[in-house]
Amino acid sequence: VEEGTGGNDLNTFVISTEDHLLGLKAQVSRSGYAGDCPDAQFRLRKPTGTVATTCSGSCALTTTGKPIETGTWELEGWADEETEFTVGWYLQRIDAAKRSAKTFIDSAQWKSQDEIGLVSFSNQATVEQALTDERELVKTALDDLATGGQTNLGDAIAEAASELSSAPSGAGKFIVLLTDGKANLCQGGSSCSEAQAASWAVEAANTARAQNTTVYVIGFADESIIGGYEDTLKQIAKDKDEPTIRTDEQYCGKYYYAADEEALQEMYDLIAFEIARTMGSVDLTIPIPKGMEIRDFSSSQTCGIWNDEKEGGA
Repeated sequence: VEEGTGGNDLNTFVISTEDHLLGLKAQVSRSGYAGDCPDAQFRLRKPTGTVATTCSGSCALTTTGKPIETGTWELEGWADEETEFTVGWYLQRIDAAKRSAKTFIDSAQWKSQDEIGLVSFSNQATVEQALTDERELVKTALDDLATGGQTNLGDAIAEAASELSSAPSGAGKFIVLLTDGKANLCQGGSSCSEAQAASWAVEAANTARAQNTTVYVIGFADESIIGGYEDTLKQIAKDKDEPTIRTDEQYCGKYYYAADEEALQEMYDLIAFEIARTMGSVDLTIPIPKGMEIRDFSSSQTCGIWNDEKEGGA
């Protein structure tokens, strides 16, 4: 948060080439004056010296691009009497998601022949990038994504599973579903209740599992939005840590919750590690003490644990 006082005070901040921001928002609020609102304005200036936008009063300054300019940005505020103002710079959730997804795409866990694709979804689902081993193509498609529309989780899963159906025989198939809200549309974008939309999403995930595909889910939203929906997201993933999941069930994934970008990055790292572990290709060195017995469980796709007490066993 930058703070300043009216009278042409200048606040600057630097966007580096590593930031890859596609949007920038400055939320301006004013205080410190009495009576009528003074003549106050704020201006956001790009590194090239051109003015991005101006506003008066308590307002938001927003600029977008692909990506926005790197370098030193300036926020200038002035008024006809002393006016304190506070400016908060916010990374938009979509940009945080893109940055974390790019590190997942570039994960050291992947082999050169591994392929990644990208499906976007709102009212319907769209293949933005077909499966490819060219990572830069996927990241470019990722940069082009924008927010908007509703949340059709079922179509997203079904479209991703359809794309994975072209994978070579014997290849491991995985879907990583990132959502910031509840499913609210049914198959083909048709209107339905939230309960029906959730049922369609679970059905699509079960169909994907029947095609030897594991589904991971990340909830990336405020807890107040997604907290009451996590049971559905766990059903979509068939979360292997849930007590209802049995060892005879296959292709179980995991549900993760991420409150911020740091947590989201950690979740993507965990999923990359889990996928590599499942495929028996984890880049990990562990010293083995003499006399230890080693067994290979990498070929197993089963998950969960038996609950003997629930089954009436000993």
